[in-house]
Parts: sequence; structure tokens; C-alpha cells
Amino acid sequence: MTGHLITVLLLLTLTGLGIGIGRLAYKNPALGTSMVTATTVLALLYTILQS
Repeated sequence: MTGHLITVLLLLTLTGLGIGIGRLAYKNPALGTSMVTATTVLALLYTILQS
């Protein structure tokens, strides 16, 4: 149950980050792209570690 809650919280955090990065990327495309790449890599690493 705790693991499920952590996953939900992480998804909400990532969604919030996504919105923030989206706004940043609109103003600064280069920074936005690098942040999206970093977030994607972190999400992939998390998925691999969970399995």
C-alpha cells in the first residue's frame, strides 16, 4: 500500500514538474529541452529500479 501511495505522489510531482518545465521551455527552449531529457532519464531509471 505504501509503495502505491509513493508512486501516486511521484506521478503528481512529475506532472507538476512537467507543467513547470513546459512554461520554462516556452520562454527558454534550450533549457526546457535539457530538463525534459533529464526528467525522462530519471523516470526510466525509476521504472527500471522498480522492476
